[in-house]
Amino acid sequence: MRSKSPKPSWLNRVSTRVLGLTVLGLATLGTSSALAATATVTPFTPYTTVQYQGINTVFYPSSTSADTAFYLDVRNGFNPIDFTSGSAQLYFTITGFDTTNRYLYVFIEGTTTGAYTTVPLAYCAGANCSGDQADSTGNSQINIGIAPSALCAGANAGAKGCTTGGVVNQVTSGLLSSILRLHFVISSYNVSTSVPVADKDAATSLQVFPETSGPRVAGCPGGYGFFPGDGNILVDTSGFTVNPDTTQGGSSPAFINVFVAYQQGASLPADYTTLNLVSTPYGAGQVEVGPFENSTDGNLIPYAVDYAVQDSAGLFAFCGQPPTDSNPTPGNGLAYPLTNVFATDIQGFLRESNCFVATASYRDGRAPGVMLLRHFRDEVLSEYRLGRDFIGWYYANGPIAADWLLRHPIFRSVALLALLPLQGFAWITLHPGILFVPFIGLAILLGYALRRRTRGAPLFLVLFLLGVLAGPGTAKAAGSNQPYIDSLISELPKETEPSAANPSPYIDSLKRKMGKQSDDDATGYTDEIKKGLPSDGSKNYTDRAKRALPPDNRSAIEDFRKGRQLKANKGSLDTRSAFGFDIMASATRTYASGPNTDVAYESVYGNKWVPDFTLHYEWRPFTSEFIKKFGLYASVGASFTTANGVLNYQDSRFGSESRTKFRFIVLPVQAGLIYRFSVFDFMWPYFAGGPAMIGFTENRDDKGDGHHGYDLGYWFMGGVAFGLDWMSAKSSWDQYESTGVKHTYFTIDYSYLESVAGGIVEFTVDGVRAGFTFEL
Repeated sequence: MRSKSPKPSWLNRVSTRVLGLTVLGLATLGTSSALAATATVTPFTPYTTVQYQGINTVFYPSSTSADTAFYLDVRNGFNPIDFTSGSAQLYFTITGFDTTNRYLYVFIEGTTTGAYTTVPLAYCAGANCSGDQADSTGNSQINIGIAPSALCAGANAGAKGCTTGGVVNQVTSGLLSSILRLHFVISSYNVSTSVPVADKDAATSLQVFPETSGPRVAGCPGGYGFFPGDGNILVDTSGFTVNPDTTQGGSSPAFINVFVAYQQGASLPADYTTLNLVSTPYGAGQVEVGPFENSTDGNLIPYAVDYAVQDSAGLFAFCGQPPTDSNPTPGNGLAYPLTNVFATDIQGFLRESNCFVATASYRDGRAPGVMLLRHFRDEVLSEYRLGRDFIGWYYANGPIAADWLLRHPIFRSVALLALLPLQGFAWITLHPGILFVPFIGLAILLGYALRRRTRGAPLFLVLFLLGVLAGPGTAKAAGSNQPYIDSLISELPKETEPSAANPSPYIDSLKRKMGKQSDDDATGYTDEIKKGLPSDGSKNYTDRAKRALPPDNRSAIEDFRKGRQLKANKGSLDTRSAFGFDIMASATRTYASGPNTDVAYESVYGNKWVPDFTLHYEWRPFTSEFIKKFGLYASVGASFTTANGVLNYQDSRFGSESRTKFRFIVLPVQAGLIYRFSVFDFMWPYFAGGPAMIGFTENRDDKGDGHHGYDLGYWFMGGVAFGLDWMSAKSSWDQYESTGVKHTYFTIDYSYLESVAGGIVEFTVDGVRAGFTFEL
């Protein structure tokens, strides 16, 4: 950097610069002395330090470089350092002080092991400097300045990195030459000569490398050097071939940035001083660089662009021919600077739209409520004169109300609630058929009751009448809480009333009927039962039951092992629930979104087959032998497709396809009724239908916003389920025992899904599905 005189106003300028720099803490090493402390050293400039020869190294652009005039980017804090000037300084921030270890010394390595000499400090901030010592006076952080001309002066002449003439070695024989190495020691010793050698050896070390020439660009991104993006261009930051130059001196081995220099128009300025510069990390692959103003169809906004690679010292190597060039081999022969570089919108299927107050309330022009009111406006209000008058009034006053609502978000909830009745009226107006639903439901219930009148309806009516008659108006028997039980007891034969002499007359009467006359009779009730059984030599009832079975010593397990046919016993074959999955084998899709369409769906995603998967569940509360299998059906599905976006402004160099990936995902949720009946107990045709809610999202892999929402719709399907139990009785039995699945079916059907009018996206999907259903 340029020389500066140490004065308090300098610190303000340095602080401003430090805010714009990346703070890099260099690796630190522990010391061997219990009284030593660890230092963290951060140079003010340049942006980075690199590991070179295993040591943290800071590369400074030397003012002796012949390439400095062109390669140095003075606008980013990189100023050449004159390592022979007494007024130039290198600045560092040091942290790690405490009340015990308050002193800082900077040592330079000698040519022999353990040989160190101190470097005088030219400037201190936050500390008291005296010669080679900085006293932090209790501060944990200080700033110091070192004059490059003092690094090798006096006793340091001929030390490592210094010439015998007492100046910093301006490397001329390549990167392996001796480099100046400094050791920063925080210590409790207040005299530099008292600091142990072990502390100096283990201190934080930093190499100083004066760079005398810039890098050489041997190759820049080929082809067109860019690809149009949305508000930017895509640049391959790994497409550069850059070598450090060693013919005139050492150069940084690390390249930190790729700079894109651009100017709107046909050419770059002659002196390159008014360029727009945007940096991106070197070697990061394809990155977005901008901002650029988008070109539109029929309106090209061209830019001129050049690229520069920056090394660790801040020196540049441009791809194009510079206006004043001391570099003998600039660029790589490609057509740089580039001309007619442009950016353009990347289009997918959907785009944004707006709707005044509703949009201001929902904060999203794609919200279902906004879209519903928009369709109500277009399909109902616009058809009548009074409605058109209202639309005109709304267009005149709606923006004012929307602006007020955006500035007073506290009333947003009130506005949302106020819109609900209007949305309900709009939805009913757009779907008048919903008014017939209650009548249809009533007719279904009435028909069901009449169809079942010989069973359910009369029985229900009788039970209802009995309930009414036996309700609160039915009197209970006086003095009893169990009148019905008492009535049954009254019908029993009354042998005698209980008395003290005979407390159980009823039991005695039963005994007399069995021939038991007194308690002295040893024959019990069980013996009396045995007397009535035939005498066949059996010891007990179980023995007698075994005698009745045919003589066969086989067991069911033995029969199974010997391959004998067994009749599967799965308990009740009546199934009340089922689940399964389907995959769309062939489908026709139609997606349209009216004013929300950016590009037609087919233009982006085409008509290719896309994965479409559905999980479904059935519950059959009405299943019986008469009505077969009738119940409720619910399913959740997902389909997705990917494609590259479309360039709004198309150029013959790139065609129409962008490199931005779009994904369109549809998530239908369906509910309804399903009916299955049997044909030969092998095929089960079925029909189903009901309402649906269709969620969707379209996203992209660049910085552009995605779109999402949902629509309401309906669906129906018809198909056939083929039973698979006959294929393997053993597998069917094992499946039942392990999972509870009683029957397995292969299904194939035709399904149809369509959204109702007024949604964000008009969906129509129909096709053939195949899958499996498992009954429980």
